[in-house]
Amino acid sequence: MEDEKLNKNGLIKVWLKIWTLLKLLVGDVDVTGKGDLQTQINNIDNRVDKCFRNASDGKKLIADAVTGKGVPTLVSDTFATMAANIAKIRSSARLQGKTAVLSNVAQTIKPDADYDGLSQVSVPAVRGTAGTGDVLTGKTFSGAAGIEKAGTMPENGAWTGETTGNGNVPIPAGHHNGQGYVSGAGAYAKGMVDADARTNTNSANYKNGYNAGVTATKKGTAGTGDVLTGKTFTNASSVEAAGAMANKGAVTVDAGGVTQDDTYTYLAVPAAAFYNANSKLRTKNSNIRDMSGTFWLRDIGIKSRINFNTNKRWSKIDITQIDDRSQTDNNNPADGVQIIGDGTVIATIKDFTKHTYSISNYNVIQISVLSYHTYGTYRIY
Repeated sequence: MEDEKLNKNGLIKVWLKIWTLLKLLVGDVDVTGKGDLQTQINNIDNRVDKCFRNASDGKKLIADAVTGKGVPTLVSDTFATMAANIAKIRSSARLQGKTAVLSNVAQTIKPDADYDGLSQVSVPAVRGTAGTGDVLTGKTFSGAAGIEKAGTMPENGAWTGETTGNGNVPIPAGHHNGQGYVSGAGAYAKGMVDADARTNTNSANYKNGYNAGVTATKKGTAGTGDVLTGKTFTNASSVEAAGAMANKGAVTVDAGGVTQDDTYTYLAVPAAAFYNANSKLRTKNSNIRDMSGTFWLRDIGIKSRINFNTNKRWSKIDITQIDDRSQTDNNNPADGVQIIGDGTVIATIKDFTKHTYSISNYNVIQISVLSYHTYGTYRIY
């Protein structure tokens, strides 16, 4: 352990190395008085700090200057990076030429990236052949005549004029909206006056010609009842006569009466009028009080049934069996005709006489033919 300690000579050698290094950095150090050693060390620190501050300030100045020339540079960049950025600085501006597009709004023209500015801006010439007289007053236009020129064409809108005789009517220059016109009433009136002045209405030729024209016009055989109300017509005795036929087109009309035969029910038209495909005649169900017809079963093994939705509107039914070719015995239960009310058998008829039954309490009446080739008549009333 004793050998590892520095002896006096070794310690002196260490101090010599330290002072030599300090001298290289800050020059000679005054070590005459030992009490001034700390002061000398502090001075050395101050000089070293000042050296670093000067270097840092110098880098900032360089970074700002290079950035100002268009090449971004940071204070923290190395001297090698700063040197490379300085080499990127252009000695002359890089300019760009551009062409503007015609537009109806203001435009801002700027150079593209990597350009320092614009060398020129080309703007197309405004074209157009319109003159001030071709554009309405109060409107502006741009063209060969100039930029934003004011129109001078008059706006006449729906201008109207009128003839007074056989002369022309001057039409004012300018724009017309198509709703105007030149009335011919004046010329017509003047012509009528001139014609009347030249016509002798008492002459035979005038009278004969007038009467011939009226006679030629008055033709037709229609009467007022043949033409719809609201329409007019001309016939041999009248000109523009008014029609009197009632119009019942697409109208529902109550029937004037109801009649029936063995096959059909007839609804009477109540009055003469015009009817079309959408017109209807109607009557209340209670007005159809009497219905009649026949029943007949032709095919063996098939029952024939006639249904009536009476809804208690009829009071009686008459049934007469006229013929039963398959019957050999009136007592055969498979033969005959049945009257059924609301699903219940009212009566079974096996003879050939007339039978009358009350049906006023039923909603549905059925005539059911039971036997082959049975034929008969019925009446509901």
